[in-house]
Amino acid sequence: MARLIARNGVLKDRDFVLGESQTIGRLSANEIPVEDTRMSRKNSRVYRLGRRWMVEDLGSKNGTFLNGNRIEKAVLTDADELRIGETLFDFVADADLAGDEIVLEEVGGMEVRDRPLSYSPFAKEDATQTSFLWLRQDMGQRDGGFRLLVFFGLLLVAGGLFWLVQMLISGR
Repeated sequence: MARLIARNGVLKDRDFVLGESQTIGRLSANEIPVEDTRMSRKNSRVYRLGRRWMVEDLGSKNGTFLNGNRIEKAVLTDADELRIGETLFDFVADADLAGDEIVLEEVGGMEVRDRPLSYSPFAKEDATQTSFLWLRQDMGQRDGGFRLLVFFGLLLVAGGLFWLVQMLISGR
């Protein structure tokens, strides 16, 4: 499991095993409550998105910093330093992430998932994936004029193939 290890402050040397999603802030209702006056009541959220761990700032006044840079939302990698308020955390990634399902993005609070068309145990996690799901989602975001042009383009290609087959059959 992935973990956050506090490096300073009241929580120094505390180890937090991460679940699918947890908030960090001053409120005791947070999964990781921290008594830090420079931290907002609900400051940040760390969550798993497919095979990746994400961190996002929840509109805090003092911000969330990943490796010294202020972020709104970012991907966490092993050994990253996360500063929330004046508290520093070290992120320790999962040793083993299971499953070949890949999350392409989060759209409107819903994860868009995809599976590789061909599976190879030797493929890297960030290997290029090809699927019709991606094309369908991309076309769904386009306006009507663009979709109409694509439709007529496909119709033109189909007509050209039909004409080519007819020419080959007739022997011309």
